[in-house]
Amino acid sequence: MNLPWWILPATAAALWGLMYALYDILYKHISIPVSLFYFALASCASYALVLLVTKTPFRLSNSTAPLDSNILLLFLLTVLIAVTCNFLMGYAIKNSGASFASIIEICYPLFTLLFGYLIFRNQIANLGWFLGGSALVLLGVSIIILKAKS
Repeated sequence: MNLPWWILPATAAALWGLMYALYDILYKHISIPVSLFYFALASCASYALVLLVTKTPFRLSNSTAPLDSNILLLFLLTVLIAVTCNFLMGYAIKNSGASFASIIEICYPLFTLLFGYLIFRNQIANLGWFLGGSALVLLGVSIIILKAKS
């Protein structure tokens, strides 16, 4: 694929938005744990099919060497966090609606950069722009929360 870099995340964002809108209806008819269980099964089947079609080996490591225990721990931590986030967002969508839940969730890029810096010491390019944009996002989210309470 020879697309501009931003096309893939923009498409993913649009699809996440569609999915949240669908969840808004779905969670009124199906329990969140049951929905997430079947979602996980369908995801496993889909990923397995992609691995088979692309002839990608079914192993965690990119090489034939076993995974370092720290990498395996990171992998397990990401699975735990993903499961937790799916439940949290599921109940947020059910309780507040997809629009409010997704507006609040829009803060996650700020946390991505923050945790990347705090844990891995990733440098933030254009720090001034990042801080300015972050302030605007947090201001917008704060306004949404305050208006939702009134």
